[in-house]
Amino acid sequence: MGPTLKAERGPGDARLGRRASSLFYCRTAHSYIVLDLQQDRYRTLPADPIDATGGPTVHPLLAEAVASPECPPPSESWFQAGCRVRRDHRVGLREILRFVSCTLGTERRLRPGQFTTNVALFAQRKRKHAAAHATFDFDRARAQVAVFDTLRPWWPQNYRCLYDSLALLVFLAASDLFPTWVFGVQEEPFEAHCWVQAGEVVLNDSLESVSAFTPIMIV
Repeated sequence: MGPTLKAERGPGDARLGRRASSLFYCRTAHSYIVLDLQQDRYRTLPADPIDATGGPTVHPLLAEAVASPECPPPSESWFQAGCRVRRDHRVGLREILRFVSCTLGTERRLRPGQFTTNVALFAQRKRKHAAAHATFDFDRARAQVAVFDTLRPWWPQNYRCLYDSLALLVFLAASDLFPTWVFGVQEEPFEAHCWVQAGEVVLNDSLESVSAFTPIMIV
């Protein structure tokens, strides 16, 4: 999960020197985990570092990083419910072409050096959309997720959380639907994951799967 990002346990005084908008962190049971988008890397830091005098101190990375915002605990999953198109809804050619266009576009967006830029672009589009739309249209979103889930098995690409989440986000954005892209981490053993969520509803994963991860970045 999270195949393009590397995990690293670095020395406690290391500094990545990145601007705050590319550094994100969360607190787990025994440590802090920092995500550096610019370097495609996760770092694990001691939870309670001490300075030369033996007193508590703040790691310099945490001073630069953005703390993970609150993410509503998910209570429902469309993935578990088997979200598929209704029998009275036939997937049309326009939807198929949109699906192909979005999945091909996702391949380009995940090329080396493109990921950070596309995270920023998606966040910008979502903010602009939120300024003009007060609520998320769950009924329309469910119909579009159903189309995506129906067509996805026909696309020759193995499941990867990063690829599938971004492909779904691009597909929904084409219908002016902008859910939340959640990145999460698990401490021991270390694992990174991402999924798509709207409010308390997980759109493309199970509740059991996402509950094992602590959110570190929300887009």
